[in-house]
Amino acid sequence: MASVVDIKAVSYDVCGIVQMVSSGFKAKVPPGECRLSALAAKPESAPGLLFLPPHVDVLVNSPVLNIQFHQVFFLRSRKVKHTSPEEVSGEEKWCWEKRFLDLDVATEDVKGISFVQKGYWVKIISTHDVDAYMTQSDGSHVNLKIKKGSQQICVESPGMHELHFVNSCILFGSSSTQIDTSNPSPIYLRGEKYLLKGQIHVNSSLLSGVDELPENMLVNIVNNEGILLEGTIARLVTTGDDQASAAVYEYSVWANPGEKLTFTPQDSRYIYIVVISLGNFVLLINHLSND
Repeated sequence: MASVVDIKAVSYDVCGIVQMVSSGFKAKVPPGECRLSALAAKPESAPGLLFLPPHVDVLVNSPVLNIQFHQVFFLRSRKVKHTSPEEVSGEEKWCWEKRFLDLDVATEDVKGISFVQKGYWVKIISTHDVDAYMTQSDGSHVNLKIKKGSQQICVESPGMHELHFVNSCILFGSSSTQIDTSNPSPIYLRGEKYLLKGQIHVNSSLLSGVDELPENMLVNIVNNEGILLEGTIARLVTTGDDQASAAVYEYSVWANPGEKLTFTPQDSRYIYIVVISLGNFVLLINHLSND
């Protein structure tokens, strides 16, 4: 009786679809386990071409059909922004070490994305530029440059802090103000007065017969209505050692914008009156004479 030798399959067709502009593949694969991956034919010409899943493991003991790879569409460089519930409601309270993170998005999950809170936002609205420093709860200082208008500063530690103004020619009601990180209300800095600085120069030629200059000189101040205001003290800063130089007294006073003031140095040997109009920062020099 005639017989036929068993026919054994040498390879099987493995067929599937790669979903993109061109699709479909077919390959002859020997029996056994194999791993299939979809790759660009010329990776150097398509570096961003990727597919999901990254690979498929199959056991080939018969033809395999309907293996599918899907092209991944993505932006390789992706910027991730943190958004808190407070920000959505328009009341962002926290500031962050990094508000945005740049990520490379590929075919696998990206883990370990972390946003670290740096501190608390405090909104300041100021009528003028001013240098300041903030005293923190641990006693350390943080220098600040506050600009005219609205700005936010990040206060790194919670609680009460004190904001001090540095050599300011603007009076904001007081020399310092409180910051409370638990209070989201803006801090308003409104310039109320300007610092007026002046000098009194006494010519050395007028000092004959005077043994010693007084350390201080009283300066009376009268407003435009003729009302005598509280005076100020001019202090001697240089004595004028030779005939060509002058003894100099300096004084300062806070005044309201637009205010007209009359300054009268009180010394029985000299009479001198100065009227000024204060609209911005003013440096006033008064020269005493015996005319």
